[in-house]
Amino acid sequence: MKTKLVSTLVAAPLFAISVIATAGEPLQLTEAQMDAVTAAGSATSLAGALAVGGNLALTETATFAKVKSVDSYKLQVGIIHNVASTAASASASAAF
Repeated sequence: MKTKLVSTLVAAPLFAISVIATAGEPLQLTEAQMDAVTAAGSATSLAGALAVGGNLALTETATFAKVKSVDSYKLQVGIIHNVASTAASASASAAF
């Protein structure tokens, strides 16, 4: 009973937050399109730990970060981008 509960607690977050990424064929961008490209994106990480001994301990940690370009100002020497960033982290532990 205890082993099934622990297996479910460890496996559930992995299945619930798994993401599949797909990409199409590469595209050739024009010079103007390349000038409009900005560095932005997001990242998510998950970690889990399980300790079994006299007691049973479980720890789950999740982090998320996102960067997005909200404005751009064209200058003679290039473009300045105003970016917004968001980050969050959560952790939970339990001992039985």
